[in-house]
Amino acid sequence: MAAQAQGKTWGAVMLIAGTTLGAGMLAMPLATARAGFWLTSLGLLAVWALSYFTALMFLEIYRYHTPEEGFSTLAGQAYGKLARLIVTLAILLYMYGLMAAYASQGGTLVSRLLGLGYVPSALLYTALFGWVIKRGVRSVDQVNRGLFPVQLLVFAGLLALMLPRIAPANLTAPPQELGLALSILPVFVTAYSFHVVLPSIAEYLDNDPTELRRAVLWGTAIPLVAYLLWQMAIHGLIPQDQLSKVTSLEQLSALVTQLTGNRFLGTGMDLFSGLSLTTSFLGIGLSLTDSLRDSFPGISLTGDRRGWPIILLTLVPPILVALLAPKAFVVLLAYSGLMAVIYSILLPVLLVRRARSQGQEIRLPGGQGVLWAILLIGAVLLLVPFLSQLGLLPQVAG
Repeated sequence: MAAQAQGKTWGAVMLIAGTTLGAGMLAMPLATARAGFWLTSLGLLAVWALSYFTALMFLEIYRYHTPEEGFSTLAGQAYGKLARLIVTLAILLYMYGLMAAYASQGGTLVSRLLGLGYVPSALLYTALFGWVIKRGVRSVDQVNRGLFPVQLLVFAGLLALMLPRIAPANLTAPPQELGLALSILPVFVTAYSFHVVLPSIAEYLDNDPTELRRAVLWGTAIPLVAYLLWQMAIHGLIPQDQLSKVTSLEQLSALVTQLTGNRFLGTGMDLFSGLSLTTSFLGIGLSLTDSLRDSFPGISLTGDRRGWPIILLTLVPPILVALLAPKAFVVLLAYSGLMAVIYSILLPVLLVRRARSQGQEIRLPGGQGVLWAILLIGAVLLLVPFLSQLGLLPQVAG
């Protein structure tokens, strides 16, 4: 039994890490190019600590609730219908934007591999991995167990080719714009927004507090290390002036290949992107089914938590957006950081405040001061994109 429990926990770790390590990780240095390596590293560490702590808040709340009660239900129970509506909109906009992007990128990947047109390729990709999602968390876990170790091996290979060629002077170069210390934080919040998978993880681990904490710790530590190492590899290989002129992942891949003289790096980056895309698609898709069932319980078939109504609502809107209105999901993704702040930072703080006011024991360090500090951080993060648009903060690339 102990070995089985450990196996399930490792499966939960891979689901959290696989969801977090999206294909956008490779292009993240483009957003941080003018910030420099050390400022970027401090931001990554700070946002990881914040995201990890707010995840622990959700786990404490779930000691008094079942995994079937999603974030929308928790918000409604604590603060009423308006809070439920706001959280529902934030989560669905966030996940539908990501799913549309994944369906689009997956279609492009299948088209390149099989030589099919984009439309049938996107439909094939969505249908294939949508079928895995319909089978539930255990099927997603099984597929993830096959993909995630390969993803890590490919990433390790990329680092092995790049890290020996970095220049320490590039890593110690000062940031070109100190204001980016704030501007890049919403990018990192989006990169660490794994919280939507927590209800599914809680279900899979039978809401065991100890195993859930262990899964969240390791499931977030792996992406943290990967983010830091990738930033080190890119910032150490490419000087800031040169990196700040790169505008796409394709240009970055070509430049890395040119600087290292290794033609396999481009192929490795493409392979890592495809694997990251798929593990993220599975994690977000699984979470979206649970969120839809929680937000609209009337559409779920009795006794079938992922019946066809839920699955069709999960897959059809994003694939339609990806095929018919490709610019729409770009707009959604532009605001994904704001949506992530609402549900992954502000919501858990408000839930913990209400739980404590009702006499529930919340076993976390810090008192009201910590909660107010996190609320203040969340409010600042919500303002950052608007301050950037007003020219009061520098804008990040991409």
